[in-house]
Amino acid sequence: MHIKLNKFKPYMLLAITAALIALSITATLAGPQHWGSGYPYLIAIRQIDKSADMLQAYELPLRAKDATWITRWTDRKGLKGCAAQFAATGDFWPKNFGTEYLAAIIPNPNGASVWIFEAPQVFGTYSWKLVNKAKLQFPKNLQNARIIGSTTGDLLKIKRDQIIITAQTNAGINIVAFIPPDNPKASEWQSDGNIYRLPKINGEFAGIACGDFWGEKQEYIAIATNIGTKTHVGFYELSRGEIKFLTSDAADIPKIIPTGLIATDWTKDGFDTLTFIPADPKQRCQVRVAPLKPGMTKASLGPVYTGKAMSRQWMPGAGGKSSKITMTGIMPRLSAKKTILTAGRIFGYVNVTPTTSIRKTHKYDPSPDAEIAFTHRIPTYSIFKGEPNYGWPAKGETMGYEIAIKNNGQTTIPAGSAVLRVWINTPYRNADADIRTCDKPNMIIPIKEALPPFDPMNPKYVKIKVTTKWPYDLIPCGPRATWKKVNLEQVGERWLVVDLDCKGDANLRNNRYEAAFHSYTYHPIFREYANLANRIPTVEGDPCSLEYLSRKLADAITCVWERSGTLKNEDVLQRAYFDGYEIGFPDDKKDNEERLEAWRVVQDKYEGWRELDIWWGENQTWEKYDWSYSPELHESGHLFHPLGDLYGLFAFPIWTSAAKMADGTPVQLMTHAWGPDLYSEGYATISWPACEVMKRTIVGSRGAGIERWWTTAPDKLFVRVLDRDGKPVPNAEVTAWKYLDDKPSASGKTGADGRWDLTFVLGKPTLDKIGRKHYYHEPENGLTDALTQIMTVKIGDSYQDCAILGAEDTGAHGRHTLLGRSFTDEQEWTWDFHTNYKAGAPNPSFEIEAAVQGSKVELGISGKAGAKYRLYRRWEPSYVRYVIGDYEAKEPLLKITQDLAEPDSHKGGRFRAIYEVTEIINGTETLPRVVTVVGLKNTNGITTQADGRMLIATNSGIANPFCVLSDGKTYLEYFYHYRFGHTAMKIVQSKLNAGRYYMTLSASDAPGDSPDYRFDIADPLGPGRIAYDVRNEIGWFDAVSNSPTSFTLLSERDAAQIRPGDSIEGDNCAVITQITGRTFTTDRTPFGSSPEQRVRFVANRTAGRPGNNAELRELRNARGLDTILLGDAEYIVIADSGNKRLVVWDDHTSYIT
Repeated sequence: MHIKLNKFKPYMLLAITAALIALSITATLAGPQHWGSGYPYLIAIRQIDKSADMLQAYELPLRAKDATWITRWTDRKGLKGCAAQFAATGDFWPKNFGTEYLAAIIPNPNGASVWIFEAPQVFGTYSWKLVNKAKLQFPKNLQNARIIGSTTGDLLKIKRDQIIITAQTNAGINIVAFIPPDNPKASEWQSDGNIYRLPKINGEFAGIACGDFWGEKQEYIAIATNIGTKTHVGFYELSRGEIKFLTSDAADIPKIIPTGLIATDWTKDGFDTLTFIPADPKQRCQVRVAPLKPGMTKASLGPVYTGKAMSRQWMPGAGGKSSKITMTGIMPRLSAKKTILTAGRIFGYVNVTPTTSIRKTHKYDPSPDAEIAFTHRIPTYSIFKGEPNYGWPAKGETMGYEIAIKNNGQTTIPAGSAVLRVWINTPYRNADADIRTCDKPNMIIPIKEALPPFDPMNPKYVKIKVTTKWPYDLIPCGPRATWKKVNLEQVGERWLVVDLDCKGDANLRNNRYEAAFHSYTYHPIFREYANLANRIPTVEGDPCSLEYLSRKLADAITCVWERSGTLKNEDVLQRAYFDGYEIGFPDDKKDNEERLEAWRVVQDKYEGWRELDIWWGENQTWEKYDWSYSPELHESGHLFHPLGDLYGLFAFPIWTSAAKMADGTPVQLMTHAWGPDLYSEGYATISWPACEVMKRTIVGSRGAGIERWWTTAPDKLFVRVLDRDGKPVPNAEVTAWKYLDDKPSASGKTGADGRWDLTFVLGKPTLDKIGRKHYYHEPENGLTDALTQIMTVKIGDSYQDCAILGAEDTGAHGRHTLLGRSFTDEQEWTWDFHTNYKAGAPNPSFEIEAAVQGSKVELGISGKAGAKYRLYRRWEPSYVRYVIGDYEAKEPLLKITQDLAEPDSHKGGRFRAIYEVTEIINGTETLPRVVTVVGLKNTNGITTQADGRMLIATNSGIANPFCVLSDGKTYLEYFYHYRFGHTAMKIVQSKLNAGRYYMTLSASDAPGDSPDYRFDIADPLGPGRIAYDVRNEIGWFDAVSNSPTSFTLLSERDAAQIRPGDSIEGDNCAVITQITGRTFTTDRTPFGSSPEQRVRFVANRTAGRPGNNAELRELRNARGLDTILLGDAEYIVIADSGNKRLVVWDDHTSYIT
């Protein structure tokens, strides 16, 4: 039975301030709705009258943005009789899977008592659990002091938070740290025995906060004082038993309410911010990063060189001597005599990666546990059909959800024990906690059926159907689009919020669910019913339920999008919810038509159809809800992401070298899609170009997607050349190159505005169904089909430069940048090519060279004693030009040492850089000398080519490169191998075949069960090959099976290409032990015990496998290497030092002697 509530009796009448009344709709937020996320919440204890305190807790954004902070808990009963005057929230009893507790502090004539509360493990109006009441044991000479503030923090560095009390005496303000007892039920909290005197402050004390404000893993104290209409903040540290002043905040901050200073890390960026709650309710709350700390010269540029953290909030010190606003918010306020504020991770946290061994310590809980397993949206329409409604109900059509309820325990929950409250078609995703709506559900539904123990092998659910009218019309996905989406931005989000209240319920974490009407469906396919029986949680205390894990993953995907934003930091309302599941992998069906039909059925209805037959929380980090990469978050997230993997967008110097600068110097640049994204760098967020695609075209649609996104570009495309002062450079000669192409795509000169029009290269556009323009063309005719675009410039007679289009921006680079700009700058986009050119600057009169050892570089500048030089550096991934410093030469030769591996704010461990040096003469800066440097680690051998250049066998941690070609002054990355550990010992040039090289290896880093080998051949470059990508693959072969280990090749030509000791890849890898004519034998069964009559396989050259069998070309610690010519034949001579012999092979590695 559905009970529709048209009238309600409110708990109490509350006067709501203008700040709340002004809100017509809740701001867009999408925080986690499942316990353990580790995000802090803002807690307000409001003293309404003498008989009642109301507690409300608010959710702030997961990334830095201005928003209204929404209520997640409203408790009107739990604090009855508490009469708290101060509050603090802390991690008093840290655990792997823990929570922070609310400490309500009640002063009394002898000091104070503390009531410890635990937040409900579900949002709503549940009462907070009173854990304990205890006495704060003040030092004797402070027992009569007046408490004026409280906070928590690990001030004493004991790896658990303390309650920090500020107490006023006639002598001044004192700070006392109370240490949590080991037993949460203990009757007293003791201080550490010290009284810390706060240096004298000016103004009226307004609040205290404790936090790691500079991301140093050290906590400091912030004290707020009110002077007139302003608040001032001072920072202090506890050092050697004393509170010492550090610095003050020069910012202009509006006056705050008492307890209106809060420190916490709202966005999990690794440092605490300060939150200020203004006394004037018409003003917005401010979240600020700390000013520069003494000893800091400047703020960090942050992980993406923007001066901001991953969440887009400013880095500490970004405001110089002033704190800097990173976001503002509206905290809905109720009229109250007093409001007490604090914040903390009250919704639980996960501090470890839940490994297999940790999961094994968790047990199945047989206690009754009523669960909202999933909510299935009805009716279900085809995603891809298109007209009339493009997968959605029609405006005004009856639609709704089937709410599936089950019991995870082993004891039947009697009929009538549970009640379901439903808010449907509400603009408030927090309708169950918001004071305006929490008492007004649309339906209260008693569950009249018993909830028997859940049987995974025969799953049954009590399904409650709730309906409403579909609120949306359809509009085109964008200008020129033929596909349609709902008018989400005009109507706003509409939500289903359901809450299950059940007597005797052992676990509340699964008693509530919220889903946006326009969400994508997460609807996985489990292989078999037995998957549902695999239900021991990875997070301690979670419900024993695979459905609950599915809910959490959909929630985590939603949070990834909430952490993300467009270029202008606009919201992308991409939501996911757990809609249900299917049983039986389509690919397990043997009949092809049945398999295809099974796929059609599920993919036509649901977006998130991921196949799963594991517990995907195990050994993964996504249940932490932080910025870290997690494999399943990545894989399932693909179904909710418009672009697919971006980690393939690497541009390597091996191939950028095909592009040449004006004097023929090869371009050597290394970059990738380095902006934070789940599908590139691996952070749990989405790139701004992908966000632009979703926000402007796809969110609110079903079945829409962007075709071949890498063929998009703005309507007009310009390159603007700028000098070192940012001024346009006319008449610069610009050349555009496609990556992997040794021929220019186009070239031209800049106009008076410094711009070169590249639009003509794009050709004519074609529209896709969402109205986006694509430039489909032959690869040699344009730029958009390339992985990236390289630009070179020549200015005058002596200046040249190079860059990768868009690499300097987090939308990096090339095709990814053009995609984003096709939305943000659709009609016209100008990319700025920043150079170190300056008109009228003299040419340099000095010389520069670089010496490299490991990652260390010594730059030698030969000029005049007393000369002043400026050093610039450009390096991966952005190649933004930074000034390293100015140097004065005391001698004609100035040496400057640099470390390629030195970390910057983004990363460390590099082994490449471009250095530029200018001379400053009487205030005028010359044009630069430029040197490109690559590190030389694990350098095993050096050989001189016929042209005098050196072949250097090296590996700086990745076989990219594993050979460097150098003339002693310049470096060229020469050989690449896809296996990071692939390392050469010695490399020699063929004396017979130009461009061919032979090499012994110190490590092959062979993948999987592939045989190890210690010899490689780099064949000459030819058509389609512009650089040395060294592989040992010989090719594909067909053969007839004679036995499990004997095969006959189909042609003599094939037989001539393989040799004993080579390997083949079938179902398994096997080594060829003997060849007779076209028949060969292997050391194991590559196709199992019963191979097919005809087999197909890849053969790999595995010459030099470790061993002592010379005829199988085995080597042990091969070192020296050379070739000799006898007549028209070339032979390879190897010093097989481990076997104390010389071996001779022919030029195809056949054993000779």
